[in-house]
Amino acid sequence: MKIIHVDDDIGLLNTYKDLYDRERIEATIFTDPREVLIYLENNELPDVLVTDQNMPFMLGTELARKAREKYHNLPILFLTGLPTSEMNFDNSLVLSKSADYSCLINDIKYLTKER
Repeated sequence: MKIIHVDDDIGLLNTYKDLYDRERIEATIFTDPREVLIYLENNELPDVLVTDQNMPFMLGTELARKAREKYHNLPILFLTGLPTSEMNFDNSLVLSKSADYSCLINDIKYLTKER
């Protein structure tokens, strides 16, 4: 399974990366959502896009809208401290950053139908 995870907090991203490695999930991490859009243009589509909401340069919802313009069925998991009603996308889930790591892994598997 391949995912992209974007969050402006590099320390938190590294913690998630360690978790993904233990779970045998291939994760490409970014701190800048603009780089995600460039990556999507030039690489294989991931199984899931995991994104924070409040980041410099672009909100997670804006990233999701832009990604979905080209990749209509890309599953999106909003992993955020500030859930909003704007995160209501088809084929997406919202998870609080305070949730247990097992919830994160379960939500990723759910979005990829690997339960």
